[in-house]
Amino acid sequence: MTNSEIQAHIDEHHDMIVTMALTCHDRLRKPTFYDVDDLVQEGVLQCVQHLPKYNPSASSVKSYIFLCIMTRYTDLVQASWAQKRRAPNTPTVTSVSVPEDPSSVAKVRELAESLTPRELEYVSLSPNSTKTQIRKDMGLSRWHQNKLLETLARKTEAII
Repeated sequence: MTNSEIQAHIDEHHDMIVTMALTCHDRLRKPTFYDVDDLVQEGVLQCVQHLPKYNPSASSVKSYIFLCIMTRYTDLVQASWAQKRRAPNTPTVTSVSVPEDPSSVAKVRELAESLTPRELEYVSLSPNSTKTQIRKDMGLSRWHQNKLLETLARKTEAII
């Protein structure tokens, strides 16, 4: 299938893609990182990726597009609901206030300087992400993530 044919199918079924994106947006766990435009773009991307594999003898183009996009949207909805909700009063690195006295500032600076680049990356991701998201973003196994957390706790206790 040529690029012009793919574009023609996307244009022809654009209203269906937008309707599906709106439905998906309603089903995502709030707050969501996706707005409707992002979801429409995801749907179009699915069309671009999957239409070259389309087999006309298997189904209609509309059914094929619907199935490809719905599969992606279902994955997004399930992933949004699978994330554990952070307890409302759980302190994060950014929400903990550090006294401005010189000894505290020096301890925080010493801790930051003692961290490896991998540990710094983990600490910078942790306030806004779940453990699962961080593990996936950094390519860590659960075992490696737990070892990294143990190391961070040891360093923190040693300095502070």
